[in-house]
Amino acid sequence: MMRSARAATLALLAWASASTFGGGREALVAAKIDPNDKGEPLFPDGHPNITYLTDDNWDTWMEKTDKPWLVDFYHPFCPHCKQFAPTFFKVAAYYKEKGDVYVGAISCMDHVKCRRVGIKGFPTLITLNFDKKNPKAENKRVVGTHTLQEVKDYVNSVFLEARVNETGTQPPGNSTGSAAGPVGLTTEPQVKPGEQLRKELWEESTLPMNHTTRLQDAGSAFIFGLKQGVFMGREVLEDVELDALKSWLKMVAQTFPGAINRKLIQKLAARVEPVGLLDFDTFDALVREWQQATVFDFKFEESKLNFSGAAVAVPEWQRRSDLFLGEGVTYRACALYTCGQWNMFHMLTMNPPEPHARSAELLVSVIATIRRFVKHFFGCVQCRDHFLEYNTLERVKALAGAANKPLALKRWLWEMHNAVNKRIMHPLWPKPDVCPTCGHEDNWELVEVDKWLGNTYAFREVPLPPITEPPKTAAPPTTEAAPHKALREPADTSAPAAAAAAAGGPSGYKPKDAELGIANRANTKELVQNAAAPLDANAKADAQGLQGVRAPPVSLFAWYFLPVLAVGAYLLFVRSRRSAKHKGYRHPGGSE
Repeated sequence: MMRSARAATLALLAWASASTFGGGREALVAAKIDPNDKGEPLFPDGHPNITYLTDDNWDTWMEKTDKPWLVDFYHPFCPHCKQFAPTFFKVAAYYKEKGDVYVGAISCMDHVKCRRVGIKGFPTLITLNFDKKNPKAENKRVVGTHTLQEVKDYVNSVFLEARVNETGTQPPGNSTGSAAGPVGLTTEPQVKPGEQLRKELWEESTLPMNHTTRLQDAGSAFIFGLKQGVFMGREVLEDVELDALKSWLKMVAQTFPGAINRKLIQKLAARVEPVGLLDFDTFDALVREWQQATVFDFKFEESKLNFSGAAVAVPEWQRRSDLFLGEGVTYRACALYTCGQWNMFHMLTMNPPEPHARSAELLVSVIATIRRFVKHFFGCVQCRDHFLEYNTLERVKALAGAANKPLALKRWLWEMHNAVNKRIMHPLWPKPDVCPTCGHEDNWELVEVDKWLGNTYAFREVPLPPITEPPKTAAPPTTEAAPHKALREPADTSAPAAAAAAAGGPSGYKPKDAELGIANRANTKELVQNAAAPLDANAKADAQGLQGVRAPPVSLFAWYFLPVLAVGAYLLFVRSRRSAKHKGYRHPGGSE
């Protein structure tokens, strides 16, 4: 109940600040994130040539027939998987006509089967049940995109291996193939930096790109990496993988754009830091719990800021509270996750942009941590291998020794990104229509490129003063007459209480004389009752006994002065005694 009341209060504060102070800034765009969106499957259920496999029906399909299986383990947001999909449709049609191999596909976005069989790159083709001596088991897997002929050669090589295993001899007429695989097919294509394996021309995104959409895509990429990359092909993180995850969260919590966003990520990093053993279910629950709290926590942090005190309009990106919702599959400027991840990488190299906001150690950790993230949690095998080959530990050491580390870090990632663009036949950037003064390949104007990178990926926040608490209403000052009055006027004692005291009740007054058997008229019941009763003017004059006598009223000053007067009188008395002794003293040799 308290949390809901607090949320309502924050909502009112946010509405008030938006309606009162939002006139000078861009209107916030409504959130369009579907937390349940997991993307459309590349190979939908009901396809005539491709079996739609899931966690629930996997065992049923595998047990249904003794035929071999060729299965594509893909991710619906993987660019290589999308590029390979048309080829795989042709593969399925080919083997449907031949009738000797079943073809299936399973989305690794939705099903844990991919983790159980250790899928660590997309797309991955796996052959199963080819070897009759080892039925229902996996035979061989290959990772990456392939042509139709390469897939045929791959399947033929598995058939050959199974026959050799069954007969112990290699059939004649197979000089083009071997147990290791056919000529021209590698299980993991090796591509050197700048080398083109085959022509791949991906269309660039035409969606609007600005600070807000880029930041939203970076937030989606961050979530996608946590949910789809960290436990890719594994149920429990090894020590080195857990350390890489902790380093990643710690670094992102210091370099992600937006002070409030960094606070939110820091909370997640703090939850993971003390963990010594991390499995998928634990991490998934932890991330979901953190996600649910991010919007509330963001608005709570905003409620501490005074938006009316901003010198200029607050940009829209600075007020996005929904960056970390959903499954990380909603993109506004990019087409896919990889573009969003590159956006995020560039932001991590340039934020926060204020002078002296980043230490030298943090700048070096950015390149080292990005390298470890790609090594352990990036699903594109070809991209991963190329990135690690291009970014060796020697490059990390070179950055550590650079005189201008912020500039070296910014240019390092720009050069790396363009090396990838060249490899996949993307145009190098920034293109002339985006930055006319930046130059072009082999003739870059680096100063202009640096400016363009800073304007694009550095997020400078509008400083906002904190809201000052209104002064609490002070209690009215106590007048000096009040305590004086309390001291001057004795408390009124009720007659029953006085009677009980005279009777010597358990908590009442019992005269000492009565205990000793001494007759004392002052202790008689009548006098005690008369003394306890209020006295009028005539009664005061006629009152007898000790209980009927009241002390004269004395001011508060007199009560303070009496002890001082008593001490002074005592000192005078002592002094007079000493003076008298001195006068009566006779010296032995003197005379009177």
